[in-house]
Amino acid sequence: MPIDRSSQKLRRWIDLIVALLRRSVPASFDEFKGDVPAYATAKTAPESVLRTFERDKVELIAFGIP
Repeated sequence: MPIDRSSQKLRRWIDLIVALLRRSVPASFDEFKGDVPAYATAKTAPESVLRTFERDKVELIAFGIP
């Protein structure tokens, strides 16, 4: 059974939050890409994955996650 979009987004957010918690200094997208499987295994253009990362950051900040 395929995973729906909201479940995929939630999984991506959780993976990104875990990656953020592992770091004490800012990191680039390339560094996070290795920690967030959805970014590393995406079958879309790299620019699209980068836009997803930027959108995820904005949404997590809106939820109060710096």
